[in-house]
Amino acid sequence: MKETRSKYGLVRYEEPIVYLLFDAGVELGFPEMQELVALSEEISDHKPYMVLSDMRAGVKMTREGKRTIASKDQVPLKRATALLVNPDELEAGENFFAEAKEPDQPFKAFTDKREAVSWLKQLWDKG
Repeated sequence: MKETRSKYGLVRYEEPIVYLLFDAGVELGFPEMQELVALSEEISDHKPYMVLSDMRAGVKMTREGKRTIASKDQVPLKRATALLVNPDELEAGENFFAEAKEPDQPFKAFTDKREAVSWLKQLWDKG
């Protein structure tokens, strides 16, 4: 396991998953997402990876931030994203990319971390 601290929270890598564990109240726009993409690529040794993004601490993301992470061109090594949200935010989590566009890779929101990790690993195993 590798991990590093960003200005926005903890970035941890347990092959093949990059865990983004955000600090409370963080707002993520285009420049912040570019920085997190660079950290994710670095921590994964520039190999393809899956993302589990923990949004439960009141994280806010701008439309530009969502567009950045929804685009395969902007995040070429990411293969799928699981969002971890609070139960009352599940519907919003499922519609996370609605205002940006449909994501280029698989995406799903979860309230249970084990289910999210299992889903990502199943996708990874399928190739």
